[in-house]
Amino acid sequence: LCYHSKAVLGFLPSWMPGADLSSAPELTRYARGQSDILLDVRLTIGLTADKLFVIDGFKFKLCNEPLEKEDYDISLPGTNGPRPHLSSGARSVHALKDGSFINMKGLQNVEFHDGVWEMIWRDNSPAGLIICGFSLDKDARRNDALLEKGQVY
Repeated sequence: LCYHSKAVLGFLPSWMPGADLSSAPELTRYARGQSDILLDVRLTIGLTADKLFVIDGFKFKLCNEPLEKEDYDISLPGTNGPRPHLSSGARSVHALKDGSFINMKGLQNVEFHDGVWEMIWRDNSPAGLIICGFSLDKDARRNDALLEKGQVY
């Protein structure tokens, strides 16, 4: 969905003359269509069965409010990457319910905050991706599995 008459320019580096850095109108329209969608997410943390746990019940809503760079701290691969013209731009996320998991101490809440999202698209691709990013202030640990504090995507 690169907005340029020559599709190959959609993959030119942003520093090259002739590269169009504005988002395609279709991408903006598709991103607006995702707003107000409620997502109930289950995050699987870890890669092997012995170091695996699930954070369940994290609920959030994608909002349509575009954000300026000074309004968020989480770096998104499209908006803050080399081809921002293939991104809808950063938009806000409204967290509605913390995720949780159970360990030996009982039910543990995991508080994700400062959420942002974007829709990215590759030129001539049949589908795009929605990428969400959140901040996590403290580690979440279950047995040997660990989700470290910081940015989570």
